[in-house]
Amino acid sequence: MKNIIIFKYHGIYEWLIARISGAFIFFYFVYLLSFIFGIDKITYEIWYIFFSRNIIKCFNVLILFFVLIHSWIGINHVVTDYIKSLMLKQILQLILIAILFGYLLYGLIIMWNI
Repeated sequence: MKNIIIFKYHGIYEWLIARISGAFIFFYFVYLLSFIFGIDKITYEIWYIFFSRNIIKCFNVLILFFVLIHSWIGINHVVTDYIKSLMLKQILQLILIAILFGYLLYGLIIMWNI
């Protein structure tokens, strides 16, 4: 009986996760804009120093995770709403998972090699 209750509210959790991740992405964007407009002249050295701090690296990885989760929820809903064939739907979902996982790995490599 617990499985039925959990699946009943699955859409509410996805909606909440999408809104929370969207809010974090928005605040990250505002933070970056405040950094960009708060400096007189942006050079490579300033940009490198900003992104080489460990707290910014962790924050970037967190935002990358939120972007990928947000993307998965949105794209998954589009696929499940408009693709009627179960086989094609599952193939597209596997492809999307592989692409998003590749983005995660590539993003982690980029973030931690600065």
